[in-house]
This record gives sequence, C-alpha cells and structure tokens, in this order.
Amino acid sequence: EYLDHAMSLRQDDPLAEAMRAQRSRLYLMAVNPTAENLAQHVYDAARVLLADAAVSVVLVRCHETPTCSAEYP
Repeated sequence: EYLDHAMSLRQDDPLAEAMRAQRSRLYLMAVNPTAENLAQHVYDAARVLLADAAVSVVLVRCHETPTCSAEYP
C-alpha cells in the first residue's frame, strides 16, 4: 500500500525536498529505487507479511517497461 502511487526516491535525493513541498506521496529508500532493488524490497516485505499464511512468496517481478523487468530472487 505504501508504494501505491508513490514516487520512490533514494533518501538523499535532492528532489525529495521539492516533492515534499508539493505534498507528493513519497517512498524513500536507503538504496537507489531501481527495478532490481524494488523487486527485492517487495519480496522481503511480502515474506514478512505472509509469514503466518498458508501461502509463500516465490518470486517478485518488477517491470520497467513492457519488455524490461527485474526479478527477485
């Protein structure tokens, strides 16, 4: 939910302050928000959220374009 319709930026990105001033929805990360890093982040978060569920996370795929994506793990 926190990533939905949010601008993902690295915590030290100079654009973050301007986006905050515009009251934009931000998600700040310690690493660059590449497709690879976002896939790992979502995978790790989903595994924690679903730890007690009867399902498991096998793979997360983040698409940058229709023909370019990153997967984790």
